[in-house]
Amino acid sequence: MKTKLLLLLAVFSFLNMQAQQCTTSFNQGTGSLSPNYSCGQGFIAQCDGALEYVQFLAASAGTIPAGTLKIFSGNQVSGSPIYTQSHPAITVSQANDPIRVDITGVVNMVNNVQYTFEITINNVDILFDFAGGYSGGTFFQSDNGTIIPQPNFDLNFDVSIAEPCTVNIPDANFKAALVAQPTINTNGNTEIECSEATAFTGQIYLYNESISDLTGIEAFVNVTNLYCAFNTLTSLDLSNNIALEELYCHSNAITNLDLSANTALYKLNCSSNALTSLNIANGNNASFTGSNDFIASNNPNLTCIQIDAGFTPPTTWQKDATASYSDDCAALSVDDFNINSISLHPNPTTSILNIEMNQEFKQATIYSVLGKEVLKTQHKNIDVSGLTKGLFLIKIEDENGNVLTKRFIKQ
Repeated sequence: MKTKLLLLLAVFSFLNMQAQQCTTSFNQGTGSLSPNYSCGQGFIAQCDGALEYVQFLAASAGTIPAGTLKIFSGNQVSGSPIYTQSHPAITVSQANDPIRVDITGVVNMVNNVQYTFEITINNVDILFDFAGGYSGGTFFQSDNGTIIPQPNFDLNFDVSIAEPCTVNIPDANFKAALVAQPTINTNGNTEIECSEATAFTGQIYLYNESISDLTGIEAFVNVTNLYCAFNTLTSLDLSNNIALEELYCHSNAITNLDLSANTALYKLNCSSNALTSLNIANGNNASFTGSNDFIASNNPNLTCIQIDAGFTPPTTWQKDATASYSDDCAALSVDDFNINSISLHPNPTTSILNIEMNQEFKQATIYSVLGKEVLKTQHKNIDVSGLTKGLFLIKIEDENGNVLTKRFIKQ
């Protein structure tokens, strides 16, 4: 028997969402200096992003006492710093060991903009260039309590900047719609940063935007309402959007929709798609209480809607007559041999339903449209006179384990 497996791939594959790194460095100096005072070094950022660390090299062993790191805007150490951070004592055991201060706060750097870091260095010699070989900024040192520029000196240093993590959004129309929403694109640039996507907690409105791919929506882990109707979507994976409460994805071309991971969802309109599979068993079906909270109609190829076990959908739920509800659609959704090789007659029937098939018959199981088993038999001539009037599903199995589900009407 062919088994239809439903894979839940909760994959955090945001592709371009890993932060990259750029480093501003100057490592040409071979001389050493025993400053025992505050000193600073100007530098030019090589990318946009957040400052990760400031590092320079020791020329001797020793311990720099606990102190303060300051970051200034521009090639200067006067005025108010844009960032101040205390650092613990830093011990180095030999020459060329790094003296590094990791940044614990958020210091945003802008590409090609000049900044200066200042730190007090005592008890340790540090590596210097005495030829003023770095053109990106000036070295500063204190002189009688005043820090002054020393254009012929430069620290051997490294400044690391993490480039912003951005969400991979291949569909240009989807990306344009997100970038145009200031509540999402809070910094107003041309990308959606990972931090912007994660922080967003409202609704995303994408009606009639000619979107064919919603890759990138997985980054919006706290979105509560998604309105993406009237587009050209053929697939929709929302397994990572566990805060989602309302989904309107009607009037697309979606074939499979699995919302079992969306445990907060209580409103769905997925009508007018091309659904062949719909799993709404999210453990919250009882919360779909409004008259329009569940709409799955106009999906002619949808035969089974998977729901919570033990739940009976109210009459307000809207679906096609050809679709049934079940807590195990796998038992009803099989088509492993040629549909034309099996026939039912008469259909509709009032009493006896006959199965005609070329294969060796094994058994038949009849289900209500709610997915409840009502009859099982090993006979091809089935007495259904005791069934109520209406539409039923019959699952027919041959001796080789092939299974086919068909419909019949009891009059």
